[in-house]
Amino acid sequence: MSLSLYRSLVPLLKSLQDYGGAIYASLGYDTPVVLQIQGGYQLTAWVMTVAGLLIVDRFPRNKLLSFGFLMSMISVTIEAALQKHYLNTANKSGLAACAAMLFVNTTAYCLFLEGPSFSFLAEIWPSFLRGEGYALSMAVYSAASIVWLQSAPTAFASIHWKFYIIFIVFDALATVVIWFYPNTLGKPLEEIAALFGDDDLVAVYQKDLNDNTIYDLSPADLDQGGLEKNTEVLVHGIKEDC
Repeated sequence: MSLSLYRSLVPLLKSLQDYGGAIYASLGYDTPVVLQIQGGYQLTAWVMTVAGLLIVDRFPRNKLLSFGFLMSMISVTIEAALQKHYLNTANKSGLAACAAMLFVNTTAYCLFLEGPSFSFLAEIWPSFLRGEGYALSMAVYSAASIVWLQSAPTAFASIHWKFYIIFIVFDALATVVIWFYPNTLGKPLEEIAALFGDDDLVAVYQKDLNDNTIYDLSPADLDQGGLEKNTEVLVHGIKEDC
């Protein structure tokens, strides 16, 4: 549940999708420029999401997510500082930096958080709870997102850059907490429970099968998870080749 909540706290992607025009206008850009920036923003999000597909299974889930939250925290912190000094000013360089940092934020979100977070939310549940667990995770994510989307217009209009402080704090917490989550990359359904301290009922691990080793499995071994190397597999009296 905490991952769903933390994920909903990456603010700028969702806020900009709905209120991007108003945010860019507050930075001093006129309507044609705002439309161009929004188009570029959406294109950047799409490209980075596709690029994320190329790395999502190349790094440990928890490390990739933690790095994504760290990048989000850094970009939001810089964005808040820039808006504090350049919001409602005529400094074109400062305003351009504000807009650029929003692009950095969506790059971090789509590249490191968008793909692995949905995979991780499903993978952390054992097979008999996966459907209900994933549905509950998405319900928490959606409910928390509604809170931030409904409060964003009022917050941006009243406290401006200070609204980002909320997300800086939670991104920092997520960076630390998720780093210590178990890594579920490449784990079969049956091995997930043991990662979270439940009874280990696995008879043959995926890593053991990958090295083409042959085992002798008796019914007692299957009940207790025991393994003994041999030249063939014997399961309930039936010989099978690996």
